[in-house]
Amino acid sequence: MTTFPHTSFFYLGLLVGLYFLLTLTVTTLRGITRVEFGSEPDSRLGRAVRAHAQFFEYVPVIAVMVIGLEWSGVADSSIAWLMGTLLLGRTAHAIGFLAPQHSLIYWSGRAIGNVTTLGLLATTSVWAVMRFTPA
Repeated sequence: MTTFPHTSFFYLGLLVGLYFLLTLTVTTLRGITRVEFGSEPDSRLGRAVRAHAQFFEYVPVIAVMVIGLEWSGVADSSIAWLMGTLLLGRTAHAIGFLAPQHSLIYWSGRAIGNVTTLGLLATTSVWAVMRFTPA
């Protein structure tokens, strides 16, 4: 019998903290701009909304995959690497989206976030298929 996935949930706690900050950013910018619904895509609010939404598109799927791997007995060090990479990637992505548009930080943060996220989607998918293929 496996134990509770402590390592995954530690990182999930940090990721939820990042999501909270992204939510506060969107809420604050909505108050400043007085835009309740929608946003201009190229505006700071629009970029904050996209960072917030893209976080929620990818983090739950990857987190479920990693929790399944941890519950199946994958080493804590591997789980920490996967979840730490997710945290760093999504943080870089958020920083990139919130940076001045078309700056070096904007492009590099988004690129780091995209590469790590897509890499984790592929890695967790292949790992799960290899680990759970029926005999």
